Amino acid sequence: MATKTDLADRDVAIPLIVFIFAVCGLYVSSLSSYLLFHALVEIFCILVLLGSFVVAWNSRRQLDNHYFLFLAISFLSSGTFELLHTLSYKGLSIFPGYDANLPTQFWIASRYVFSLSFLIAPVFIARRLKVAVTLAAFACITALLVSAVFSGSFPDCFVEGAGLTPFKVYSEYVIIAVLAAAIMLLLAKKEAFDTRVLRALIWSLTTAAAADVAFTKYVSVYGSANLLGHLFLLLSAFLVYRAIVVTGIEDPAALLFRSLELSREQFRRSIADAPIPVIMHAEDGEVLQVSGSWTELTGYAVEDIPTLKAWLDRAVSAADCDAVRTAVSELCAGNRQSFRWEMSILTRDGRSRYWNISASSPGTLQDGRRFVVCMAVDITERRESEAALQRGNLRLDLLASNASRLLESDAPQQLVDELCQKVMSYVSCDAYFNFLVDEQAGCLRLNACAGISAACAESLRYLEYGVAVCGCAARDACRIVAENIPEVPDPRTELVKSLGITAYACHPLMSHGRVLGTLSFGTRTRKTFSEDDLSLMKAVADQVSIAMERKTTEENLQQAKQAAEAASRTKSQFLANMSHELRTPMTGVLGMLDLALQSPSDLERSDYIRTAYRSGRSLLQILNDILDLSKVEAGKYSLDLKPFSLKSCVAEAVDIAAPEAKRKGIELELDLAQDLPARVAGDQVRLRQVLTNLVGNAVKFTERGRVTVQVEVADKTPEGESLLRFRVSDTGIGIPQDKRHLLFQAFSQIDDSNTRNYGGTGLGLAISKEIVQRMGGEIGFESGEGVGSTFTFTARLVVPHPDEQPAEVAVSESVAPDPGGQELAGLRLLIAEDDATIRQVLATMLQRLQFSVDFAEDGAKVVEMWRQGEYDLILMDVQMPRMDGFQATRAIREQEQGGRIPIIAMTAHAMKEDQRRCLDAGMDDYISKPINFKECIEKVMGFACRR
Repeated sequence: MATKTDLADRDVAIPLIVFIFAVCGLYVSSLSSYLLFHALVEIFCILVLLGSFVVAWNSRRQLDNHYFLFLAISFLSSGTFELLHTLSYKGLSIFPGYDANLPTQFWIASRYVFSLSFLIAPVFIARRLKVAVTLAAFACITALLVSAVFSGSFPDCFVEGAGLTPFKVYSEYVIIAVLAAAIMLLLAKKEAFDTRVLRALIWSLTTAAAADVAFTKYVSVYGSANLLGHLFLLLSAFLVYRAIVVTGIEDPAALLFRSLELSREQFRRSIADAPIPVIMHAEDGEVLQVSGSWTELTGYAVEDIPTLKAWLDRAVSAADCDAVRTAVSELCAGNRQSFRWEMSILTRDGRSRYWNISASSPGTLQDGRRFVVCMAVDITERRESEAALQRGNLRLDLLASNASRLLESDAPQQLVDELCQKVMSYVSCDAYFNFLVDEQAGCLRLNACAGISAACAESLRYLEYGVAVCGCAARDACRIVAENIPEVPDPRTELVKSLGITAYACHPLMSHGRVLGTLSFGTRTRKTFSEDDLSLMKAVADQVSIAMERKTTEENLQQAKQAAEAASRTKSQFLANMSHELRTPMTGVLGMLDLALQSPSDLERSDYIRTAYRSGRSLLQILNDILDLSKVEAGKYSLDLKPFSLKSCVAEAVDIAAPEAKRKGIELELDLAQDLPARVAGDQVRLRQVLTNLVGNAVKFTERGRVTVQVEVADKTPEGESLLRFRVSDTGIGIPQDKRHLLFQAFSQIDDSNTRNYGGTGLGLAISKEIVQRMGGEIGFESGEGVGSTFTFTARLVVPHPDEQPAEVAVSESVAPDPGGQELAGLRLLIAEDDATIRQVLATMLQRLQFSVDFAEDGAKVVEMWRQGEYDLILMDVQMPRMDGFQATRAIREQEQGGRIPIIAMTAHAMKEDQRRCLDAGMDDYISKPINFKECIEKVMGFACRR
């Protein structure tokens, strides 16, 4: 039996033997008639060219490239030129009037078209050919070249008697070069051709080039060179015949580019290597092939799903299965070209994926069954992104719509239920709880909830800090997320576990670091929350916090506004009262002085003046209260600690109020404990001020009965301190319950109406409270309206050791010698004062003591007079024109030589810091205005005695 190799060798040998006999026959014919030889060779070449066109044209739809289709179209043009070359050959006399140049010109045109077509054809191995355009182009080229030849425009190629022209020879060489280049391109693209076809094409071009070499050598068209060239041309045509015509007729599928086999293999490979899931199945459902991506994504290989139904039953829902079967049926029936749909599938490991599937039926199998190719694009991530984006948009819409309502609402806590119901629906929760801080109760109070019974909500009305999840979140001011609650033991989750909740998230409502409450959500269907769920819960909690913070801020601002308005009203009333309190004693001073000026009686005049003096002292007390209050508000209130007699201090305070008590007919009792220390160290003046204020108030507000002052030791320390308790009781009008909060507040009075029965500035108790606190004690009261009041305060005072001597008193408190001493007469005093009235009073007072007094109206005058005269003492006003008292004192101290003149400051600045400033400037003592003239004279005489 013959093998495939034997058959192949026989297929090559027989045509070769036939070709050899044909060559021999043609050669014999050339010996008898060259025209016959030439005509037979050319006709064979023309038939080969036309046959190639017919084969390529008929198989153009099966070709996987258009290389041969391009050559076949070009063969129509070159075959036309060869036909004209044959018909115009010398001796046939078809074209009379033309010599041997005409067929030579057609030959050159034919060879140019033939060689250039082979050079260009490889372009169409990978590029589709526009057939109509190519046919039109070659038709135009043919027509133009034929017209050029017959019109004489084409260059001469042969001259009778001379032979070939240079143009014809050089053209042959150019054609040879073009054919060589075409051979090189074929070798470069050899993978696109069957080996036998490629070999036949290369040898065809080689023999064509050999023919062109022979055609450059002949002189006579009947010469041997021309004969040899036509024999090479015959061989070239035979090889083209073998490469195209025979293979195209006998085995077009296997050899002509191996089109179908290559296409099938490429098709199978393209499915296997496809980067997306692909499945190919027959119309009866048999799965033929799946891509690697299909197996990777679904977990199913071809052997796992022998039929389409097997896969659909495992991975696709029933509704989608019916849709897929309907689409496949319509595709196989030819009713539809393609289908496209989206559906969800399950992978082998149970994961859900979402695919965009397109299906088409591109053809039939060899057994006649139609097949369907389905390609899928996994759009799971895209769908999840779209879903996430949609959820994000819904979340933003939810937050935006509720943010404006929360911020605009006057009661945002009432909107919590509506907002939380929406959040529950969005995050698939079953319950929520909103607790708010109840500062009075000191725990959390349930503001709103859902998902539990009314009885359960009532039992959760109050929640202690640190109890359950919400109590811990409020206590620690942090978010608590409890997941998988039934399986994770946690004491904090016992409460929500009893409600069937499996996952719970509690967020504190914060405002500037302060916890306002909590907002929590729970689910009974899931064990965990997503980050998106928790993020939304936090955003809602933040919104509620901001809204509640805004509401709290507005309430605080409203309260502050009301407090400011109340303070403004209080101060306005205080100023009105103060105006009354200041004008009343001032009216007494001016009125009594006016009566004294008009009275002829010395006795009446003296009485008027004493009354005016008392009014002036009252006015001074009011000014002192205002000064003390300014010290308190400025934080400059201080105590002057010195030893003093406790009993004497208390008695003096009681004695001050005794005349008024006697006038009103009420008893004023003093009860001192036996164990009171005789002397204590503290600020005697401030202690007496507190007692005077309390005792004076008791007498003022008591119309009948008694006022009792008690002092006792409340406590003692080993360090020598005693805590003394002072109690002032009365049987007066008492203090109404709704007015008690006004006590100890500056500018406040129990009765601030214009018809009030009792005067006063409303500053005494506020100043007393500050003094008591500075003394390390406390002040309080008990009162019953219509029964009386008891004010109690404590003071921590130091008890000196018995061996300790009393502290040395200040110079300003030294006792002056007897003013009647004659040795002080004639002392010269310089008084620096710019006020004429004060100058007159001081002059009168001091001249009565036989002092010599000079006056200066400003500081510069003081320095000048001091230089010129010898003075024993200077009374220096602090505030004066040109040069003040401080500057004048410094100037004097800088210019002094030897002795030091005493300088006593006079100023309306009555604070301790002002006294220190005077001493630092070089002054020796200090007198505050309004001047106590008795104190002034004592200080002057004291310094005078020292000199």
